[in-house]
Amino acid sequence: MLIPLTYYRPERAPDGEGGYTETMGDGQTVYGALEVHETRVTATVRASGPLQVADILEAGGACYEVVGFTEAGRSGYRAALLEKRDRPVHT
Repeated sequence: MLIPLTYYRPERAPDGEGGYTETMGDGQTVYGALEVHETRVTATVRASGPLQVADILEAGGACYEVVGFTEAGRSGYRAALLEKRDRPVHT
């Protein structure tokens, strides 16, 4: 069963001190299946969808960074490999 997942595309913004901080704007919805395994977390999403490496996926109250993709067992889908991380600043 596919559920709505929110993804964000991180952006760099000036921090006011000469450096930069990571921010994210409004989230977009993709539909997928989140799978939590002992050694990894994946989200099965449509292969033609907008999700890219380095996007932030929010699901189940946690944030994950998309670190890569593999083929999913279902035609037309791919598995996003996820790594848990802190939530960037929401602007």
